[in-house]
Amino acid sequence: MISYMTFNTLSLEERVQHLWRYGTYLHARKSGENRVCLYYMENFYVEAWFRDCEKDRDNILLKLKTFSDKESLSPYLKSIKIKDLF
Repeated sequence: MISYMTFNTLSLEERVQHLWRYGTYLHARKSGENRVCLYYMENFYVEAWFRDCEKDRDNILLKLKTFSDKESLSPYLKSIKIKDLF
């Protein structure tokens, strides 16, 4: 699997291809007018930021953000309802 540092040196197109091929989708959240999708890449996380468009239009990828610290998962943990898991 690719390392955090190596992933960040790839071009945007290569990072997107690698994310779609090897990333595991975990969760999505809203951030203002954007939709942020969280993926796990074995030893780090990637957020794919999309501009939320109308249903009949394509979503536009704005950026990819990588992180490895658990604190950055906080916005996602707030939206998970533990009682729904039992």
